[in-house]
Amino acid sequence: MWNTEWGSWPGGRYAARWYNGHSYGLWGGNHAVVLKGYDDEQGIVYLSDSINGNVTRNAQVFFGTWQQMDSQAVVIE
Repeated sequence: MWNTEWGSWPGGRYAARWYNGHSYGLWGGNHAVVLKGYDDEQGIVYLSDSINGNVTRNAQVFFGTWQQMDSQAVVIE
C-alpha cells in the first residue's frame, strides 16, 4: 500500500497522470509499506516498513492518508 514516510499526511500533489479516465496523483513524501494486519478494537494497523521495520500506526490516520493518495495498493494472493 502506498502511504507516507513516518505515517503523516502527504505533502502536496505535485503531478497527476490519467489512466482510463481517472486521475492518479503523484504525492510528495510517498512510501510503500506492507499491511500485515489490523486491530479494530485498538484502532491500529500492523505494517512492515522498509525504513522502520515492523510498526503499528493509527488506523484512521493510515487509511485516511491512503485514501487521500488515491487508494493505491498491490495485492498478492
